[in-house]
Amino acid sequence: MKEDLERRDATVLIVGGGAATAARMAARFLKTPWPLLLDEGRAVCREFGLGRGLAVINESGTVLVDREGLVRYALSGLNPFKALDREALLAALDATETA
Repeated sequence: MKEDLERRDATVLIVGGGAATAARMAARFLKTPWPLLLDEGRAVCREFGLGRGLAVINESGTVLVDREGLVRYALSGLNPFKALDREALLAALDATETA
């Protein structure tokens, strides 16, 4: 996935809502090559429509924002492993390059 995104000149940021300790644990668990940003008050998450489910579980999501700031793709869900559709994301990214 990393190579596919780099080839398309995409910038990836991971935003984690919640406490700093949880963000550090997520960074260690994910071992991601991309920056993990902390959104302690979840303001950024709410701006992208990512809320809380079941009062304690944060909704996860994948959001593609083009260089003009327009949201071109979004997928969210309570299961973080289902909040990314690789093929749909890459297709949306390819479509923004030709738009």
